[in-house]
Amino acid sequence: MKLAHALPIAVLAGIAGLLPKASRAAAAPPANSGRTIAITIDDLPINGKDEGLAALTALNDRLLAALKRNAVPAVGFVNESKLYTTGEVDGRIALLRAWVDQGLELGNHTYAHPSLNKVGPAAFEEDVVRGETVTRLLLGNRKLEWFRHPFLEAGATAEDEARINRFLEGRGYRIAPVTAHAWDWYYTYRYSVARRRRDDALMARVVTAYLEHLDADLQHAEALARRIFGREIPLVFLMHENELSAEHFDRVAERMKARGYGFVTLEKAMADPAYAHPDRFVGGGSGWLERWAVTDGIKDVPPGPQPPAWLERLEADRSPYDPVP
Repeated sequence: MKLAHALPIAVLAGIAGLLPKASRAAAAPPANSGRTIAITIDDLPINGKDEGLAALTALNDRLLAALKRNAVPAVGFVNESKLYTTGEVDGRIALLRAWVDQGLELGNHTYAHPSLNKVGPAAFEEDVVRGETVTRLLLGNRKLEWFRHPFLEAGATAEDEARINRFLEGRGYRIAPVTAHAWDWYYTYRYSVARRRRDDALMARVVTAYLEHLDADLQHAEALARRIFGREIPLVFLMHENELSAEHFDRVAERMKARGYGFVTLEKAMADPAYAHPDRFVGGGSGWLERWAVTDGIKDVPPGPQPPAWLERLEADRSPYDPVP
């Protein structure tokens, strides 16, 4: 799921800086702070360029190993359309089976990642059903419980959102919200440019920018939760299965731990009463803290952190999906 349409952030971008910017060191609590975070990983088996089964297997193995090293009880959200490559279907299904074998959860991210706000409820419902076939079989007796909206788009109108919510509930789903993210999908595209150039210094620069964005977004989420609830809440963090995440999850986990976070299940994070907060926001794909702020009529919410401008220039310089020369 790409946060490409974060409407409240875009709408409120002109009022950035209304709150003071604390340094990362000042914001980071001691390691025993009691902060918790649930890791959710979208677009299984791949977010970004699909280079075939061998590459996907290596990436998947690396990400799963990093999750295991850090004792992370993640939920992986699947787009089953990505399983159907001629000659590779069984191997791609095995990538998902590896998640189940590691004791991790799988969720439905629709079959082909459509925009609900563009295709409408009827087509979207069909895509949800198509997206659960293999996942239900792999889970066996375990319940397929979690659903994640592509682009975080929950409906273009209140009526559409209510219809989809009823539909999902009827199929036994709970919606997995997002209260923190760091645009890894955006950074991984640039990371792939640097890799294809064999530019180690540029790769390192992209990773550093991503980790700085991660710190800034966690600080943003912490501050916004305090505005809404008068306290911090367990966060639900969105990332994706891509080469950046697979190769650098240990560093992501290190940053989170340095801020005092412990890893918990999505179920445990959502047991916090904050996740039952009313949500009357309608429109584009935003995180739930921003949705709740709009619902509560909070007017002066600063936008979340944005990637540095030089990354935009890198993207314009060369598409990450151009064929290797």
